[in-house]
Amino acid sequence: DHHINLLKLKRDGLRYFPNYQTYYRFFGSAQCAGNIRAFDRHVRDHLDIDCRHYWQQRDILLRRRVSLFERNIYRFGLLGRF
Repeated sequence: DHHINLLKLKRDGLRYFPNYQTYYRFFGSAQCAGNIRAFDRHVRDHLDIDCRHYWQQRDILLRRRVSLFERNIYRFGLLGRF
């Protein structure tokens, strides 16, 4: 489930982020301030409802799951918290 939603986000990011730099900042460094804003502005409304719900879910600290892209999602990978 996690990997499918990440793949959908990457696919739709390719379509809807305005340029390569925005895409790379979101997925490549994955820890830039402004990534959530870029998600909300360019990609969120194009995701299917299940994927959108997945990334909008909140953790125990009330942060949306998409906030992982401002906190280095790669620290939360395969054996981490995702």
